[in-house]
Amino acid sequence: KLSNSTSNRYKLINNLIKLGNPDSVYLSTGTPVTNMPSNLYCLLKLLDAPICTDYNFYVERYCGAEKIYAKGERAKWTNKFLEIRHKYAWYDLSNKEKKECAEYVERHARKITVNNDPINLDELKSLISSYYLRMEKSDVTDLPKKHIIEKRYDLSSTQKTEYDKLWEEYEKEKLEENPVKEINKAAGII
Repeated sequence: KLSNSTSNRYKLINNLIKLGNPDSVYLSTGTPVTNMPSNLYCLLKLLDAPICTDYNFYVERYCGAEKIYAKGERAKWTNKFLEIRHKYAWYDLSNKEKKECAEYVERHARKITVNNDPINLDELKSLISSYYLRMEKSDVTDLPKKHIIEKRYDLSSTQKTEYDKLWEEYEKEKLEENPVKEINKAAGII
């Protein structure tokens, strides 16, 4: 629940750590996170790991990040360029003007960072080895037997409204992490 640095929960914990100035900080998760280095970044940041001093380097090096135009930005700045040149459409531009337009869009359009497939995981694992201890089920001998009990609930209209509100907040956070990821509310799957 601390993998998004813009969430209220993360901000609260981060402020608590800063204000409390503890001798040490320990975080625990039941979910292995080494295959998702973008989620791991925020946890390492709370631990003040040196690898987190440069976010852009981290996501480019370990998350396969790339910068893409934010939604609508390419069209917005292309249209501004066409307006300046008194042209109606992209096809009215000469090859030279098309190149100039592309450069104009590149200079002006806002971009967002999108994390792709994780890369350089062995290097990351090595760099964070003093911050990260991963234990697998086979490493622990006295785990209790797992029991899965599925329960279904009928929600009142007030509860349904609250559930929908929480789901929208969750969905927004997930889409900020990865704008192209599909979210299936009915199945509860991301």
